[in-house]
Amino acid sequence: MSEMLSNKIAPELLKELEDIISNSTIDTMNQIFGFQVSYNPDSLEYSPELIIASVEFWDVLDSFTVTYIFERELILSLVKNIYDPATITKEGADEICKDTVSELANVISNKIKAFINRHGFNSVMEIPQADILNAISPNEMPHNIHMHFCSGSDKDIKNVIYIGLKDSE
Repeated sequence: MSEMLSNKIAPELLKELEDIISNSTIDTMNQIFGFQVSYNPDSLEYSPELIIASVEFWDVLDSFTVTYIFERELILSLVKNIYDPATITKEGADEICKDTVSELANVISNKIKAFINRHGFNSVMEIPQADILNAISPNEMPHNIHMHFCSGSDKDIKNVIYIGLKDSE
């Protein structure tokens, strides 16, 4: 089993990495979609229909995986602001949503890669591929680092994005 996150990256770097991921996620959602999310240390429930993408990073013998989970309805509502809603067919909506999540994962992952490479690693990452999953609970995923991002007001706050990091097996 790889030990990159648990033993090879110093705790202070892990904290910096969390900040990079948080800032990258918030900035990316705002810059691309004008959509505001914020880091949420609390683990709220997610809707049952999610889009997931994973990216593996390698450095010589060690590796770790970053998992991105987005609520499908959030992504669908955001792409309807970019594409003409009349052109998004029911059949094509899932493909557009998966492509969008793959692109978001790629943008954030490249910032992760740049950060860890600046700190002495020589990492390579795979290209993200997204898929739609049902009945998965981000709160039960076996990650070393769990990060939740929410949207909404105080009365109607909900988690819409989950990012988890774990050592690869």
